[in-house]
Amino acid sequence: MMGRTRAFLALYDDKARRSVALAMVFAAGLSSLDFASLVVLYPVFSALAGGEDSGGSNTSSLWLVGGMEPGTLILVAMAIMIGRSVLGFLMRMWWGYRAAQAEVALGSRLVRTYAFAPYAFHLSNSSSELLGRAVSHVNMATTIGLGGIVLLAGDLTAALAMTGALFFVNPVAALAIGLYLGLMGGFFLFFSRTFVKRQSDALSKRIGHVYAHAAHVLRGIRELTVSNGREVALAEMDEARSDMTIRQRNLIVLSEVPRMVLEVGLYAAILLSLLWVLGKDAQETVLPIVALYVVAALRILPALARLLGTVTQIRTGFELGEQLGREIEQVEAQGHQVNRPAGDLPPEGDLRLDHLTFAYDAEQPVLDGLDLIVQHGETVGIVGSSGSGKTTLLGILLGLLAPTAGHVRYGGADIGVADPRWLSMVAYVPQDVFIVDDTVLANVCLGDSRLDESRAYEALTSARLADVIDGLPEGMHTRVHEGGARLSVGQRQRLGIARALYRNAQVLLLDEPTAALDSTTEAEVVETLNALRGEVTMIVVAHRLGTLDAADRVLQLEGGALVRIR
Repeated sequence: MMGRTRAFLALYDDKARRSVALAMVFAAGLSSLDFASLVVLYPVFSALAGGEDSGGSNTSSLWLVGGMEPGTLILVAMAIMIGRSVLGFLMRMWWGYRAAQAEVALGSRLVRTYAFAPYAFHLSNSSSELLGRAVSHVNMATTIGLGGIVLLAGDLTAALAMTGALFFVNPVAALAIGLYLGLMGGFFLFFSRTFVKRQSDALSKRIGHVYAHAAHVLRGIRELTVSNGREVALAEMDEARSDMTIRQRNLIVLSEVPRMVLEVGLYAAILLSLLWVLGKDAQETVLPIVALYVVAALRILPALARLLGTVTQIRTGFELGEQLGREIEQVEAQGHQVNRPAGDLPPEGDLRLDHLTFAYDAEQPVLDGLDLIVQHGETVGIVGSSGSGKTTLLGILLGLLAPTAGHVRYGGADIGVADPRWLSMVAYVPQDVFIVDDTVLANVCLGDSRLDESRAYEALTSARLADVIDGLPEGMHTRVHEGGARLSVGQRQRLGIARALYRNAQVLLLDEPTAALDSTTEAEVVETLNALRGEVTMIVVAHRLGTLDAADRVLQLEGGALVRIR
């Protein structure tokens, strides 16, 4: 358990780990006040029962309280209990703040890991499931895992303090109760281990399914509405959510089992003790002990039940945390393996492919030994059937995918993989332009924290979009909403071109830039691209040959090879 705890805590930063240690100390200290309150109250029970002290059997606590009067002892006990409650409230407020910070830090670390993962990682993973892990898994791991460690410290201390108080009064009875509780708790933890792991693994998968189905409904609302498929999609989401909640319920029910078992056992013992007291002549001697046991039981039962339930929750949190830890480890390791720095890139130069090969499957390469030289300022068009490798080639030229063999060089220097220096020199216009739920200006300046309005407007003008933006209520400061809902498909495409032009890149890669445009708008975009000839290197992937009329060369990609057709 200690090894798993250390591995789990390693997910969090030093500040979070220090906060956990401090919170555990606070929780243990507050719980130890329960022992003090019971020690103070025991003489009061004795006095109320009509006895001086139950002396003779290690039951006296008067020497600990200095022979104070019962009224004074009640006030002291009240002060201890009230102080514990107030300090407990303040501690929970402080810990809630620290736990929130820890959750934010871990969530940011995970999303950052995803953001800087190799591009191939994103090609093989669902963004919805990644989002589920970054939000729900992190939240649950922190709430029930990290928070559970703190609760465990307090509950364990409370249970030990109560047991200590009982032992102080009657060692034999305390040992019997301690043995009973220890056996029950041990059996529960042992037999629940496999169930918790199985349910936690299932819960992890179901959370991802819920996020995936929810994204399916919200992102595809237009298509689902037109195809009358909303009810079907919602039913699938409800089924996934129902399955997820069943797993959560199973874990909650399991955490309640200890309370039921312990309550039945201890309450039965207390009732039997009371019956035994009623049959004794010296009730004033035994009654204070029974009263102490009743008070202790009312405190120890919740603490013990919560302790065992907390252990169950901690196991769930640890399972989720271990999944996150493995994923972070694997992604970071994968990144170190494939990310490589670029060479000494010049301000401008020729783009050269030397024996470029790429394969998702080693037995069937998508690109096979490509050789190509694109001179600075040249425009090269690439055509090919679906699945011929055009998008893969663009991914390599962008520096997102690592070639299986061969090199991509610019000005004689290797462009590397995911190197910021090369990424600052290349711009990309995809077929489906990514639009942020923000202003037009923020979309044009995506990735630039300074938002240069004059340069952005110049880029919009070059992309033949300035007149459209001027007609919006707040011009460039108009919010375009998620997916660019305020813009037509063609306008979103030209916004993507404006974003590329804003960056003043030396190499411009375009993937079907006019596929969604009407003939008039296509002609305007082609005119814009023609105006850039000679200034930047352009590689344009297109199905429409009209888009490539002004290209210096047109190549066809088939069977992993490039063949010049014009």
